[in-house]
Amino acid sequence: MSLFTENLPMTIVIKKGMPDEKKYQGIFRQIIASAITIFFPVDSNVIPLNESIHINYYAKQYLFEFETKILQLENDILIVEKPINVIRSRQRISKRIKINIPVQFTVWTKEGNYQGEITNLSSVGCRMMSPLQLMKEELVSIHCDLEIAGHQLQFVTQGFVVWNSAKKEGNDWFLHGINFTTIDEDKANYIDKLIDEIYDHNPNYNENVSYKAEHNHFLKNIDGADKNSLSSRYHAALDHLSKSKYDDAEKQFNEIWRDSFSGDEGGYKEKSLLELQKIYLRQRRYLDAIYVGLDFIKNFSRSEKLKELIYNIAKAYEGMGNLEKAIDYFGKVENLQPNDQFSEEARKRIKILT
Repeated sequence: MSLFTENLPMTIVIKKGMPDEKKYQGIFRQIIASAITIFFPVDSNVIPLNESIHINYYAKQYLFEFETKILQLENDILIVEKPINVIRSRQRISKRIKINIPVQFTVWTKEGNYQGEITNLSSVGCRMMSPLQLMKEELVSIHCDLEIAGHQLQFVTQGFVVWNSAKKEGNDWFLHGINFTTIDEDKANYIDKLIDEIYDHNPNYNENVSYKAEHNHFLKNIDGADKNSLSSRYHAALDHLSKSKYDDAEKQFNEIWRDSFSGDEGGYKEKSLLELQKIYLRQRRYLDAIYVGLDFIKNFSRSEKLKELIYNIAKAYEGMGNLEKAIDYFGKVENLQPNDQFSEEARKRIKILT
């Protein structure tokens, strides 16, 4: 039974599909004869002995599920019949939304409560920052009491760590990817519906949240910075973007870029040109997006952002219907190192346009 690996997180589902369906978390231990043992620290009163239950688990982007019967629960070890068939299906696809909201969580292998911050949420999982580094496949219980775009969202779910960052992210916290395993189906559907409603109302919601987070981080670390400095003005422009005030943001970015009395310490003129180009693309002002991109190439030819600017020039030409120029600039992107997401997207566009 190579489908099972040691310490594999498993979800035990009782009365699946019924109004009183319940989900519990367990950890695969071993196969003995015709049975499977699972670490399951749950009160035995919740377990219907000799009745059918469902067990599912995730492995390599797939969801595996099987039906079985409980044989015994003793000393936190659940023993179930070895399944005859295991069904494999793709993981549920769900839209994600950016947020920056504190949460509390506990860890199966540790005592006490820990503080974290969810930065990205869907109905199947989240990205969570924490001062505690969690290991891959470690089990957690997350207590969420969130407000997203004016909507309240409360739920408790267990989950397991799919990946963790090799480096610390902001405020010396670690970043983790977590799959939810025991979230209520109605709550998961509500999250999907909520995200759809937010995107319908504001398609740029994720970008706005990112701008707001960067602006707030700047305010926390401003330490008496000059309000007329490029950094202060740049982050004020980001605040305008977070509120979809594109005209105010455009004016601010243009003033930063054309400020002949300041150098570009911190790269704020460079960043302002990139944000200007994004505004023009969003507003379908394709010629303006191209001119800004050409200004960027002329002044910042060694920038790390150069590839993104050239990609945006290609998108602008495509938007104008000038496919020959678009393919030419997508080709420039494809040939620039390193090979990254812009390279991959450029290859896709060239294939579609030729």
